[in-house]
Amino acid sequence: MKGKFRFSKAALSPAKTFFVLILGLAAAFAVSSAEPAFAQSARKTVVMLGDSLTAGGVWSRLDQRLHFVNLGVSGDGVADVLRRLSLVEEAEPDLVFLQVGINDLAAGLTSEHVLAGHQAIWRQLLSARPNLRLIVCSLLPIGERFRNSQQLNQIIVKFNAALFQAVREAELEWVDLHSAMSDPRGYLPDFLSTDGIHLSEKGYEYWRAVLAPFLAAAK
Repeated sequence: MKGKFRFSKAALSPAKTFFVLILGLAAAFAVSSAEPAFAQSARKTVVMLGDSLTAGGVWSRLDQRLHFVNLGVSGDGVADVLRRLSLVEEAEPDLVFLQVGINDLAAGLTSEHVLAGHQAIWRQLLSARPNLRLIVCSLLPIGERFRNSQQLNQIIVKFNAALFQAVREAELEWVDLHSAMSDPRGYLPDFLSTDGIHLSEKGYEYWRAVLAPFLAAAK
């Protein structure tokens, strides 16, 4: 409320003046305390869903006006994510970023298997929340120091192409993290990684920068 209370100091005793000041401070405190609670309840919820790469991110740095729920779990593949989608539903998200599949491919599962798992995740999420904004992220490249990196990067490139085509056919949104975080030879640069696959803080800065434009409509 922008209006001000006006009173004559001469008309009030010191005791009454003190009482009025206390009431004013109490009212101001009540209003200021209520505003953050209201703002928090009005914030939209963004779920970050995936494996250890997602788990390691501090996603609230993207935008403090949004409520981020990190549902990344180390070691997860598409089947693991599918089994725990009830956690996503409990969060009641407005938006979900999904990035998963590298653990499956590294374990030798076929691209077709991983893609089918992705599509099952999409169907279940959208069945539970038809108005959900679902954004699918490409897999990241692997650093040169990671075992079998050249072969695995070739598999990742082919998988990302198939995943992109499926995303387009499903009329979902797509984030190309691979192009944004590859060196000229197609590897994850050392300065973006701690071990050739997991990300450094600089790596997460790059990831957040790629996601930021997608959040403009989520506020």
